[in-house]
Amino acid sequence: MAKIYFEEHIEYIRSIAKGRYDDEITEMFNNKFTLQITKAKLRSIKSRYKISSELKTKKKPTYQTEHIDFLKSYGDTISNRELMGLFNSKYDFNLNIRQLAALKWRHNIPSKRTYVGVFEKGSIPWNKDTKGLVKANSGSFKKGSIPPNQRELGSEIVDKDGYVKVKVSETPHTWELKQRVIWEQTNGKIPEGYVIIFGDKDKFNFDIDNLICVSRNQLLRLNQSDLIQDDADLTKAMVGVVKLNEKIANIEREGDI
Repeated sequence: MAKIYFEEHIEYIRSIAKGRYDDEITEMFNNKFTLQITKAKLRSIKSRYKISSELKTKKKPTYQTEHIDFLKSYGDTISNRELMGLFNSKYDFNLNIRQLAALKWRHNIPSKRTYVGVFEKGSIPWNKDTKGLVKANSGSFKKGSIPPNQRELGSEIVDKDGYVKVKVSETPHTWELKQRVIWEQTNGKIPEGYVIIFGDKDKFNFDIDNLICVSRNQLLRLNQSDLIQDDADLTKAMVGVVKLNEKIANIEREGDI
């Protein structure tokens, strides 16, 4: 890939980065050089050239009884995203979806089952008349001794690798990765040899815009070069780079024949 940024650009970012957040750095950079880089691109540049803002990491919040009681008062009546907004606003926290889901799981608080178009009331399950009907349930993220195979259809568990799985069939007992269920609900069957990854690395963020379908070979390239970012749009851009490199390699191979 051709080099886009000059040494003066990199040195300017390095000179202003200390003590500043990425929003401010991006604005200052664009104003100085009359460019329009995004915050995601700035983060990529900082990472590539090992530039740090040296900002203190916020202390991990301590949750009190009132915080847990607040979450319990809503139970599974609203989505985690809605609850996150209410919780952060009330207590001036900066909890994300994954942290909220983990907090609810630790305190045995059920989560609403309406995620981005799947299992919505009145919708037709993606596997109707095939593997089984997926129904709403109240057993997700709950601690307990009920064996997975005895849980009802639509139940969810978190596996040893931290991925959410949904029970989609009773006979035989079948559990499917939730990101695959949601992706197929919107886009149809996943091609053989392909997987679904999380654009922002958050295994609890099932927003369809955060789910990316890549081949196993593309995933290998992404992992080898550490290209999966904390921002879905940036990760999609990196996937585009990997696909372009694949196409170039194929053209070069064909030229050698």
